[in-house]
Amino acid sequence: MLSVLIMLLPRGWHLRPLCLLILLLMLSYRPPRPAQGEALVRVWDVGQGLAVSISTAGHELLFDTGTAYAAQSVLLPNLRAAGIRQLDTLVLSHNDADHDGGAVLIKKQLQPKKIIAGQISAYQFPVHPCTTGANWQWDNVWFEFLNQPVATNKKGKNDYSCVLRVVSADKAVLITGDLGKKGEQALLKAYGEKLFSQILVLGHHGSRYSSDAAFIQTVAPQYAVASAGFANPYGHPHIQVQALLAQENISLLRTDRMGGIQLILSERNLSWQPLQVYKPYWQRKPMKQTSRL
Repeated sequence: MLSVLIMLLPRGWHLRPLCLLILLLMLSYRPPRPAQGEALVRVWDVGQGLAVSISTAGHELLFDTGTAYAAQSVLLPNLRAAGIRQLDTLVLSHNDADHDGGAVLIKKQLQPKKIIAGQISAYQFPVHPCTTGANWQWDNVWFEFLNQPVATNKKGKNDYSCVLRVVSADKAVLITGDLGKKGEQALLKAYGEKLFSQILVLGHHGSRYSSDAAFIQTVAPQYAVASAGFANPYGHPHIQVQALLAQENISLLRTDRMGGIQLILSERNLSWQPLQVYKPYWQRKPMKQTSRL
């Protein structure tokens, strides 16, 4: 602001080249990237919905977009502020508005090189299925889809959700979309203890229809993340899920009370940080600490 003011002053002409340089340096700033072999996991606060971005040294993945409104007003501006100008992969877990409502906007603005979805017939643009067992590596970070086939007569959409596990060094994050208890039990049967992950993004925003006790005990996360809207009418994360996590000594991180959070998968000890430290009083959440009963 000072540089702009000096440039506008009638007698500030001799400082204008310096002020212009300062402005150019500001506009050219890019946030630092994760190191080789590390993954930066951001769970964005998109209200009652889900949007998780995963950044490696040279690649970007976005898992879900939240609603159309959240994608336009919150997610897209924050992704750009984080230096994310293009996506390598966009994952749309399943066809629910709170998970893929912003797909068209994100596709247009961030031009993902590849789009993967749990329900490929739901979209009018080309998408690839999240095939069970599909895996790849970016910058020494491992990505794999674990979702199990769904019976064709299934009425609900939730168990079509893509299930993504990301591993860096000895740390892992597991994201299950809106997967319900039957889907979780199928994962247990297929993978057992291989599901172990230090970070679990709770299925269905912490609904009581997800987070089966055996599934939680097998994944055995250090942190469980509930992406839910403040004072949402569904009561997410459900009191039963909170009790189960407390019983298993798992720290619950809630976007409805804490805003967006980020964690780094690396060889260092795992810890979480808020995505935004300072907030004006009208944006502050009523509680900032992790939730325990």
